[in-house]
Amino acid sequence: MTLRHGRRAPVLLPILVTLRSARRAMLDAAAALRDDDAPRADAIASALFAQVDRELSSLVSSGDTLGVSLCAPVAAAAAYTRLLVDLYTAGWRMDLDASQVYALPPSLDDVHDQAELLASKAAVRGSMVARVRESVASASTARLVDDVEPKIGALMADPKQLAAAIDAHGAAAIQPYLQLARRADGDDEHTGLPLYSIFRYLRFWWSFPYRDTPGRSLPFLIRDAGQPGHPVCGLINLASPVLRMAQRDDALGLTSRWLRECASGLHAYSEGEDALRSFLADLGRRAEDAAGTDEHVVQLRTFTPQLAQLLDVRDLTRAVRREPADERVTRADAAAERVLTSLEAELLAAIQGISFAGLEATLDEALREPVAVSERLLAQGETAAQAWRDGRTNGAADGNDGDRLFFKKRANQLSKLVSAWSGVQSVHAVRDAEGALAALVAATAPGAEAMPALADALTARKVRLLATQVADVSVCGAVPPYNEVLGGKLAASLALSRDAAAAYHATYEGTASEIQSKMAGEEVRRPADLLALTTTSFYSVGSAQYNRLRFPTDLGGSRWEKVGATAGHGTLHLSEALVALVARLVDAARGGKLISARFGEGPSERLRKLRDGLNALGLPSNELLRHGFSRIVYVSVHHELFPGAPNDDYAHYTQGPGATDVTQWWGERWCEPRRERIVAALRASSPPQLLSERFAEELARVSGDAPPTLVDEALPMNDEPDPEE
Repeated sequence: MTLRHGRRAPVLLPILVTLRSARRAMLDAAAALRDDDAPRADAIASALFAQVDRELSSLVSSGDTLGVSLCAPVAAAAAYTRLLVDLYTAGWRMDLDASQVYALPPSLDDVHDQAELLASKAAVRGSMVARVRESVASASTARLVDDVEPKIGALMADPKQLAAAIDAHGAAAIQPYLQLARRADGDDEHTGLPLYSIFRYLRFWWSFPYRDTPGRSLPFLIRDAGQPGHPVCGLINLASPVLRMAQRDDALGLTSRWLRECASGLHAYSEGEDALRSFLADLGRRAEDAAGTDEHVVQLRTFTPQLAQLLDVRDLTRAVRREPADERVTRADAAAERVLTSLEAELLAAIQGISFAGLEATLDEALREPVAVSERLLAQGETAAQAWRDGRTNGAADGNDGDRLFFKKRANQLSKLVSAWSGVQSVHAVRDAEGALAALVAATAPGAEAMPALADALTARKVRLLATQVADVSVCGAVPPYNEVLGGKLAASLALSRDAAAAYHATYEGTASEIQSKMAGEEVRRPADLLALTTTSFYSVGSAQYNRLRFPTDLGGSRWEKVGATAGHGTLHLSEALVALVARLVDAARGGKLISARFGEGPSERLRKLRDGLNALGLPSNELLRHGFSRIVYVSVHHELFPGAPNDDYAHYTQGPGATDVTQWWGERWCEPRRERIVAALRASSPPQLLSERFAEELARVSGDAPPTLVDEALPMNDEPDPEE
């Protein structure tokens, strides 16, 4: 092999296809990419795709299973070659050794100086070019461009006019405000363009593919009242967060890891100053050792204030030094009691929130005899699941398909929760005999039987809070030319304002949860006061947008806290064409469509399709779905979420800093000190290109006016885009 090892070893991509012509095509594509001949590899993949598109569709629709099996090798070759091209455009490199294909993942995090940092950022931008252009090449985007572009120029500030205004008036020349840009919010008063269309159009300025995600989505335009026509200077979108993100959940106190550290920290406090210092030092060392690895650990800087709040002390070290031994024990025991009581209440509420209708149990039976009821529910859930799978495979899906899914989900989820209820109840005996602290320490010890039950209670808490009271800032950045004015800092600051939280509250307060209502068998309305925000940076090597962003005390002290980095798992480096083909292959092999976006089938339809498809091709899906584009994870906590957290009446949507105060602080802190540099940069800037100019080939391709091409140049990057999947 000629590939050099980076931080990850080369990944073997075995070719299991035996059809000689298909195998030859796969090897030819790999060889072309090894030689950096991407157009040739793309042509091979496109030719195979065209052949499959002609043959497989008609065969599947006609039910010709023999024809499907004969076409399968060509379809597998098409998927394989498209995968190679996708990996190559995402920065992977290819090699062959004795007819074996190897792929070397990119290593973008090894940065030692400014030159390497800039090179790493350029590599990340370049790796996303194909996916960005793919997202543009759609009929809906072409229509959007046609509708918006005749007037969009009026909403883009002229760099030189903006420079003159800032030169004359400083940061006061910019007067930002938030404007909701949903479909229901109507048209812009200055241009008549739909506000949502403006948001969609301007979102394409980032070098990162954007896909709508399930759940809530609240888009904002940041407008500048200080300039004629109130140009758009930035975008924000508050969206439903992904369910699984270990670094975020550790920082919010919603993981088993956090609970174990909580038990150890409370016990150390009860033991005295030396024990607490030793515990905190060990936690800090483990965090340092885990830096730059895939290991998940609780971070000292987020955990220490949480422990202090749980113990109801201002300063841990001072309190443990001054407090008598018996008072320390009493304080730690009271904190442990709050944690256990909170988790038990969470679990009970989760059980009560699911309907027992049609199931072989009642709520009272479940609480009295949890072990027996859990087993019955599990069996009933499996029976329902098999009936649903049989119906899908046999093509018998009908209007009741969704009801069957919810029935299966209710049975399975209740079985798990009721089993956890039994485990949590077992903690009572220790708590009654030895106290809450002893019970918590015993329950979280390695191998403790009660720990899975507490973990399920934590999961129930996390699901509830993430559903309506935590939002992800999935879009956050400046629109040219405001990127020269640190508009990214402005957007990240305004996301923390009470104006954004108030808009979220007004939009979703009182809204019935469709999924939870179906699970409960009655209408369920959850609170919509935001307790925390999350986001991730575009680059793993640093984020100028979120770093050092902390409000002063008189504005409440809100900040973006760095809490770790993702391992770089997901699907953003793989094309929609690949997803579509592997899904068709899997469906054809199973005789029916088992994966969809319907609730109850599991998270991330796209991820499940790709994982199943790659596995069916005999490829290492776990390695290939680890794209390597690590992201820095940030959280901003308005009110603590961990179990046992202090329960006060703070509401960020009424008590947080207003947008006017935030923008004034932003101007004084970030814009005014850089006034001369900003003015010079704006004077040297040109008006931004329209999308029809930047993506002419892609938009023409939608109309059939140009052949498909593999693009390998990078687009300009403006601030930070949204998180990974």
